[in-house]
Order: sequence, then structure tokens, then C-alpha cells
Amino acid sequence: MHEVIARVVEAETGARRIVEAARAEADHILSTARDDARELSTRIRHDTRAETERIVEDSVRASQQDKQARLAQYAAELETRLPLGPATQQQAVTAALEIVCNPE
Repeated sequence: MHEVIARVVEAETGARRIVEAARAEADHILSTARDDARELSTRIRHDTRAETERIVEDSVRASQQDKQARLAQYAAELETRLPLGPATQQQAVTAALEIVCNPE
């Protein structure tokens, strides 16, 4: 009977060790997964920020190009519509551009 009890106690001890090892491995896996998730989240935020900055810069550049093109078009239209001498025409164009560019 002692032998049977000793084997049961030994089996319980072995089972306890297996459970502890499994818990330790699960904790390690969970910790690694959390670290990986943090790293991935950081990388995604960085990539998203960089892409957003690129998009904003491209939009600003496109807006500036559009603004310059429109100003040139308006200046050309003003020059053809105003029946004034070259000096007066240039002054009118300059004044109109100042108003458009600096409305304050």
C-alpha cells in the first residue's frame, strides 16, 4: 500500500511540475506576443505618420502649383482685358495680385 501511495504522490508531483512548466511556457508565449504586438503597433504608427506627412506634402505642393497656375492665368486675362499702357497695366496686375495673394 505504501508503494501505491508513493506512486500516487510521485504522479501528483510530476503532474504539478508539468502544469507549472506549461504555465511558465504560456506566460513566456504571452509575453512574447505582447512584445511583438507593441513592436508592430509602433511600426504601423510610424509608417502611418510618414505616409500621412507625404500625402500632406504632396497636397500642399499640388495646391501651390494650382495657385501659381491660376494666378498666371488671371494675370494674363487682366493684361488682355485692360486697355491701358504697359506701365499702368503692370501696376493694375501687381495690385490685383497683391489683393489676391494677401487678402488681409
